[in-house]
Amino acid sequence: MTFIQFVRDNLFLLEIIIVSALFCFYYLVETKVPPLKRAINGLLLVLIFGIPIFFTSVTRSVFEVNKLLLLRFTTILIGMLWVTKALLVDYEQKEEDEAHKGKPYYNFLGLRWYKTGLEIPIVLWLILNFISTLVSRNIYVSIIGAYDRWEGIMTVINYAFLVLIFAKMVDSIRLFYWIFFSFIISASMSAIYGIFQSAGMDFMQWSADATARAFGSINNPVHYGPYIGMMITLAFGYMLQVKHFQDKMKPILYHILYYVSFVLTIVIYYAMFLSWGRGTWLGFQGALTFFLLFITKLFDSSDKKSFFMDFIFTILIVAVTYVVVLFKVYKVMPIIILPAVFAVFAFYYYWIVKICKKSPLNFVERIIIIILAYQIQQISISFIYFLYYMLCLAILFFIHIKVHKKESIFLQNRLVMVVLFSFGFILIAPTVTDFLIYLFFLCSGYILTLFYSLIKDKSAVIVGGGVIIIICLIILVPQHSLFQKILEAKKGNTSHVIDTATNKINSYKTEAISGKSARMSMWKSGIVWGLKNPLFGTGPDTVKEMYPFYRRVEYARLEGGHNLTPDRLHNEYVNTLATTGVTGLILRYIVFIGVYLFLIVSYLYKNLKNPSYYLILSTLTGFIFYQGQVLFNFGVVATASLNYMLMGLGLAIGYYNLGNKNE
Repeated sequence: MTFIQFVRDNLFLLEIIIVSALFCFYYLVETKVPPLKRAINGLLLVLIFGIPIFFTSVTRSVFEVNKLLLLRFTTILIGMLWVTKALLVDYEQKEEDEAHKGKPYYNFLGLRWYKTGLEIPIVLWLILNFISTLVSRNIYVSIIGAYDRWEGIMTVINYAFLVLIFAKMVDSIRLFYWIFFSFIISASMSAIYGIFQSAGMDFMQWSADATARAFGSINNPVHYGPYIGMMITLAFGYMLQVKHFQDKMKPILYHILYYVSFVLTIVIYYAMFLSWGRGTWLGFQGALTFFLLFITKLFDSSDKKSFFMDFIFTILIVAVTYVVVLFKVYKVMPIIILPAVFAVFAFYYYWIVKICKKSPLNFVERIIIIILAYQIQQISISFIYFLYYMLCLAILFFIHIKVHKKESIFLQNRLVMVVLFSFGFILIAPTVTDFLIYLFFLCSGYILTLFYSLIKDKSAVIVGGGVIIIICLIILVPQHSLFQKILEAKKGNTSHVIDTATNKINSYKTEAISGKSARMSMWKSGIVWGLKNPLFGTGPDTVKEMYPFYRRVEYARLEGGHNLTPDRLHNEYVNTLATTGVTGLILRYIVFIGVYLFLIVSYLYKNLKNPSYYLILSTLTGFIFYQGQVLFNFGVVATASLNYMLMGLGLAIGYYNLGNKNE
């Protein structure tokens, strides 16, 4: 028996061994942490590391049921340990620990619950789901969920619990870094596996063609892309945070952490590209837009309220831009839509210049960032978009040189520009060979930069490094597809990836305005469905149960007649409306998520000049990625769990003031 065959036959056992070893390693190393708390922390690491890698062909459902089993089992164990800790350790504890000193709390029968700020919104959201389950058209399905999705009330409770457990339990910088590196390592493993898949190297034998669209160990390209994509800004944000401690760390440690986080940002991004999906790229564009807006400190920081309102208005502007331009909505009723769009942008300009008292250049810079992020998806279909992208990047950099100067994040941290350039360049160099060559030159350039700063004879470094790079260019560049693509305007070896990208981008207008899309037919059904059941919907996860009652006449023809009863409406907002009604939509997205956004943006405002600003931001933009991609998609265990974990982790960073010291 070969090693690959052994891994394939014993995959589930190996996965259990990996997460068990991680738990044991943490438990044995962190001896200063009390036993019960240590066990809870170890289980959090099991959740983070295990959910993306858990899959097996032994079960009928290869992916979801196994990931859900881990989620259920682990959260139940954490809950039991948490209750035990509260009753045996924390009960009637008189002295406050340092982390909670002076912070508000609820007192219930001698137990203290320190407020996260999300307790009431979460309770209201859960109560709504409980009522919706009780009045469901199929209460059994609403409790456990429909087959292969399992998004009933039990899973909703799991997700709510994830937010609270991460917000409450990640209370030390040591635990934070255990958790953070577990996120990054698991994402990197998934990304590298996806890259190998796309090159035709896989230890599993899948029925789907992974060389066309990578799906890793997550289930499907449309879910794999968002899962690893949500991690991009996590690595990117950590790179910016590490930069703050350059002078306080040992040089070797600094360069390892700084450059590895930079490389992993690029690697994860490339793996996301190989999974191409419309929802994935919408999520990434939204996440990148707000990541750049926050790191360039463009929002009004005069007070917390203005900072939050500026953020909310900018969400509106980004949404309007994407709906109108990407979805070609302006073609529907241009006489009405175009003046309305102009009025929205005029209000935004008035808000920035008159209310926030920013310069008109602030408005211009914001618009350039929005255009920059918008262009990135288009690069795959035409080289001209890469030139547009580079023009936006050059203008942005020029503004920072002339206006922001030493305060500019681009000048303080030059690798930010390299990352942004890489995001565009990778899309015109699509093959694995192209990517590896590009990584080689990135590493070579960084090493030469280090030598230049360390060696006194600068000319020797310049000449020697230049000769080496020229030799590498001569040997490597003519052999790979980018050379042919630029000179002969031909596609690279992975033309199927580019074809997929072109078809997906061209289909946006089909989804929005043509009326010839099965997905649009689903959305129309879902809206009518929700409006007919406005209070509590038809019950959690009852899409497959109830869709036949709301299916439009044209759906079968548009879908091709092979999937007359979908289990999801491919838009989580419409899905929420249909299954939990208008009340559910309001409680989830306005009350629960609205309060979360206020809290997380408040923590950003509080840490504007602190290193933890970038860590909090990375969790927020991961959350934004998820909310963007579910416009064309829906959550599965891997992506939804990650979304709620990031929500809780971001609140914990802000609440416990993590990452502001060199620890």
